[in-house]
Amino acid sequence: MPLRVFGYDGASYRNQLNHRKKELYPVITLVLYFGDKPWNKPKNLLGCSDVPEKLKPYVSDYKINIFEVCRLTEEQLGYFKSDFKIIADYFVKRRKNPDYKGSREAIKHIDEFFKLMKVLTKDKNLENVYNNTEDSNGGDENMDK
Repeated sequence: MPLRVFGYDGASYRNQLNHRKKELYPVITLVLYFGDKPWNKPKNLLGCSDVPEKLKPYVSDYKINIFEVCRLTEEQLGYFKSDFKIIADYFVKRRKNPDYKGSREAIKHIDEFFKLMKVLTKDKNLENVYNNTEDSNGGDENMDK
């Protein structure tokens, strides 16, 4: 992952240079990890290779900003204001209670919400749930419904 992020960030900076920007804008890449198990892969470039200790001071390291979504705190969840808050809350609570069904908070972008949840949870039944929301009588849709 550090190599992929390094490549994406490098491509963004190269694009800025190719378009003759007078000022380079910082590129900030955030990695959202939705796995249940703690992240146990390298979080920096040096963690991806076997660099001898005596060379490490000369090798530029590159760290990634990774957020383990299911391990966010209640305070961190409170910072989100969009439908992503419902998604993150689901992963946090499901890790603690596998029977958790979902928030009663209204979903604003139903189509996008269910498409993302289908990919993240690998739950094919979510397509049926989404199709049923299209047939509903209106009102606020939420995960509980």
